[in-house]
Amino acid sequence: MGKFSDLPAEIMLDIFTRLPTESVLDCKSVSKSWRNVIHHRSFSHMHSNILLSNPKSVADSGKLRFVCKMVGGSLCYLEYDDEVSSYRFKKLELSPPFNLYSILGSYNSLVCINGLPSHYTMDESSTASYVAYICNPITRESITLPELDRSTYYHLVWFMSSVFGYVASTNEYKVVRLYTFWRSEFANIEVYTLGIGKLWRNAGKIKVSDSMSRRHAVFVDGFLYWNFGNGRMQAFDLDNGVFVELNECWNGHFWGGVLGGHYSGTRYSKDGKSVDVWLLKKKEDESISYSKEFSLINMDSYPTPLSLTSNGTVLCYSDTKLHLHDLKSSSSKVLGDFGRRIHPAVPHMNTLVSLKAFGEETTETLKPGEAIKT
Repeated sequence: MGKFSDLPAEIMLDIFTRLPTESVLDCKSVSKSWRNVIHHRSFSHMHSNILLSNPKSVADSGKLRFVCKMVGGSLCYLEYDDEVSSYRFKKLELSPPFNLYSILGSYNSLVCINGLPSHYTMDESSTASYVAYICNPITRESITLPELDRSTYYHLVWFMSSVFGYVASTNEYKVVRLYTFWRSEFANIEVYTLGIGKLWRNAGKIKVSDSMSRRHAVFVDGFLYWNFGNGRMQAFDLDNGVFVELNECWNGHFWGGVLGGHYSGTRYSKDGKSVDVWLLKKKEDESISYSKEFSLINMDSYPTPLSLTSNGTVLCYSDTKLHLHDLKSSSSKVLGDFGRRIHPAVPHMNTLVSLKAFGEETTETLKPGEAIKT
């Protein structure tokens, strides 16, 4: 019987591209011939295409993955195995270059972080001071997006909000930022598309109000959802670059998120130990409306739903703990304690998507433990 390494390179390439990302990384350490196949210039593209065309493949079945921020600044990875109700949690070696940051989103292994660069102090910073960074923890590639011009905008911008999204039909990754000037009733919209120049593109303006939510927008199924205040919601079509005002309004305070492929609104009780979860869904007549899906009750303070599981339970976290909540019995069990509070936690997928392949010339490849440079 012949050895696996005796197979033609094109057959080995076809086999390796069908493996889960974690297995590919293990294969690189087996032998020089295997490493050479995986380092083939077309491997990353082929592997990512196969994985993204079938994200729920047999190799990845039952796994729910998330990237999250731990209090203290560490970027962490959480993986839950739905089949055996177990999880693993670890700190990523890719270190953000700042202590103050938030996660805007993660798509196909590209994680977008909005952080305060080191050349700003807390006293002189504002929302306009924050800069978007994109990295792939698997390939260890990262880029820094251009920040607002300090001389022009620093003292003029009243508020800025950013969001990260992915357009599957065109395979484009985009960061959208919306900012307003003092005493202006309009917000400026700019879009940065990976691989298309190094500049932000002007996408027009939109009228806003003083009650507009200061939280970042939420990306769901091709649209960015912004809470413009007073129950007014706007959806930005990431592909066409236009805003669509929703007829459905929400009267009251809620936290926006993503659950089950829908925009979700969570409303907490006064003591923070129970929460009603609403989803924005399209009806048969093509209109959209909120519907209450379920409630999480008798839990630790401010539970946040992460995902619906195949067993009729809800994976969620509150403060430092990971929970599994049974909707039928309204009971919860603690799966583990992280020791520190995590927030936010966003869905994540491990792939070999390359920033360099998109033509980002300023891409840096980091060594283990090395921080992204500001």
